[in-house]
Amino acid sequence: MIKRYHRAATPYQRLLDDARTPEVSRLRLKAMYLTLDPVRLLRDIRLAQVLFDQPIYVKRTNYIEEITCVEDALDFLEEWPLEGRNLVYEVTLKALRGAMTHSFPLNASYETFKRFAKRAGLLCSVEDVPVVGNRAAFTALNESCDPQAEELQVFVPQRKLPTDRVSSRVPIAVLSPVVEQASA
Repeated sequence: MIKRYHRAATPYQRLLDDARTPEVSRLRLKAMYLTLDPVRLLRDIRLAQVLFDQPIYVKRTNYIEEITCVEDALDFLEEWPLEGRNLVYEVTLKALRGAMTHSFPLNASYETFKRFAKRAGLLCSVEDVPVVGNRAAFTALNESCDPQAEELQVFVPQRKLPTDRVSSRVPIAVLSPVVEQASA
């Protein structure tokens, strides 16, 4: 018995070489192949591996921040005050760094960060995030934030494109408290 091997080929090359593949399909495949960028694809895959399934909302002084990925959570921890960096902080930081290098499960780092925010009293639910134009939600949130603030800013992240890392603090609205003026 003699074993015969075909030359090495990708599925794309095999489809193009196969006489049974219709010409319309070949043209579509060629057009799709020309748009592929392996470096960008790898970056997209890696980004998808560190995105949380659900966002975590954390209360700041004058706004609520949406944490959508490991990198956002690490940015949040980097801003944490030095005097508040205790064992819980260190464990959370280590879990998130492990998730970035894929040496620690993403869902476990998500839960660790969520517990950290809850323990710090900063965890919010999605119902706490005001909808633009929703006066009741704005009033409730304004009362729970810094009373010295002149305005309340609501932030949501821009969609994170793999080619362009942007800050997760992009204001969608700036809501100023209503000041009723007495009639003269």
